[in-house]
Amino acid sequence: MLTITGSLAGAGILFLMPESVTKWDKEDIKNLGTNYLRKVKSGPVVDKDEWWLNWITHPYWGAVYYLQTRRAGFNWGFSTFYSFLCSTFFWEYGIEAFAETPSWQDLVVTPALGSLFGELFYLGINYIQNNNSELFGSKFLGGLMLFLMDPIGFVIQDLKLGKAMGIKNTQDFQSFYLPKKDGITFVATYRW
Repeated sequence: MLTITGSLAGAGILFLMPESVTKWDKEDIKNLGTNYLRKVKSGPVVDKDEWWLNWITHPYWGAVYYLQTRRAGFNWGFSTFYSFLCSTFFWEYGIEAFAETPSWQDLVVTPALGSLFGELFYLGINYIQNNNSELFGSKFLGGLMLFLMDPIGFVIQDLKLGKAMGIKNTQDFQSFYLPKKDGITFVATYRW
């Protein structure tokens, strides 16, 4: 849910930015339905985005998508696939297709480099969290880096929003009893 909310907020921020940065024609966005179908049918294309959008921000958001599953306990393969699904269908052929034609750079660079950065961020996050959330002896620097590497995960896990919403940590011990015909069964699960 936070991935969706974050992406919609990101789309809103992009809409407010100058057209010279986003290359989004704001007049074109007003006729959403017709323009969406036209843009999806005419793509993908090679876009004319600034280099920093294609090679920094897109891989960064691919990493954010990747980290949502990786930090939830899934392996790197599934997390890479999830990053591909989110960046392709949720963003490129979803939200962003209302504003611009899907692009080859975004379809390839976002999940591919995003997953590589995501795994590096994942290792960095684990290092910082295993070091009492400190980096170079500073809790502030540790918290800042946790936020910058995974803003959604930071809100869910580090600010304890997930716990407040009833989301359980996958790295915990859970046990419960199941009734059976001839008694009960004790089930214990440790997730790592």
